[in-house]
Amino acid sequence: MTIYPYIFKIKKHMKCISWNCRSLRAPQEVRALRKLLASEVPDMVFLMETRKKVIKLEFLKNIVELNGDVGVDCRGNEKERIGGLMMLE
Repeated sequence: MTIYPYIFKIKKHMKCISWNCRSLRAPQEVRALRKLLASEVPDMVFLMETRKKVIKLEFLKNIVELNGDVGVDCRGNEKERIGGLMMLE
């Protein structure tokens, strides 16, 4: 008796959002991001040039309900911040 394996072709689409924020300082920018994440429900989010410390972006985990996060703090002083990355998966 020959046993043939079942072959499943699963087509799963992954929704990713990548956004060069150029800062998340203004309240309307944060609201726009919250609205985007709540409406799209992505599997992965990558934010660049946040100009924020990673700890200040913790609120995003609650919005998109993603477990893992990797981040890089911005550099510089209050007025001249550069960089900052955040990836949620």
